[in-house]
Amino acid sequence: MNKINLNYKFESTLIILIPIFLIFSIFLLEACLLLLTLSFLSIIIKKKEISFFFNNFSKLFLIFYLILLISYSFSEYKIETITILFYFRFYLYILALIFFFIKEKNLKNYFFYSFLFTILILIADSILQFYSGENILGYKNTELHRITSFFNDEQILGSFTSKIFIFLIFAKILIDQSNKILHLLTNIALITSPICIILSGERSAIIMFIIMLLYFLCFFFKEKKFKFFYFASFLGAILLTIFLLT
Repeated sequence: MNKINLNYKFESTLIILIPIFLIFSIFLLEACLLLLTLSFLSIIIKKKEISFFFNNFSKLFLIFYLILLISYSFSEYKIETITILFYFRFYLYILALIFFFIKEKNLKNYFFYSFLFTILILIADSILQFYSGENILGYKNTELHRITSFFNDEQILGSFTSKIFIFLIFAKILIDQSNKILHLLTNIALITSPICIILSGERSAIIMFIIMLLYFLCFFFKEKKFKFFYFASFLGAILLTIFLLT
């Protein structure tokens, strides 16, 4: 890994910590994103870069947001309109992340390192809990064949991993070809992430993963960078199907 050279060190540190907060604390994740947003807005105002808001993403989000507000305003769930107003924070979160990723050219690699290490630790911890009955933090699985790992009593390991698998696919696309270590970690995470889904015992997550896997295999069939796990994925899908049926 190259020597860390970042201009926005505080903001970059928060972004690198996002994968960890995503698993261990939703509160810390929200606090992290809020701090990033406040820093982003202060920089934009200070440097007068208001034009950063004028892009296609902003237009699409605004249209979607207005449709959402109007739909709830005229529905039987009018009380939920107040809650919908707070959804605007996600727009600012995304813009803040995009802004710092653009400003810090090396931040993407550091973020991927953090993301991949976190996923691999989650997978290793799930396997440990499966064999020993408890994970690194001492959390015990409350139901037989329902591994939860760091999520403790929340049985969301399978659904969480199946959603993370999408980000692993995009990580495979976005990572620089010359970075062999990141590619190796991504490949390991892609191949081993189904283990978490199987150990979680969530059938809906297993079905969603199989559908998603088959879609991506068809979509990226001609991509050379994905050929390494074509047969492994196909075999994995068969094994998952057998597991589901039994």
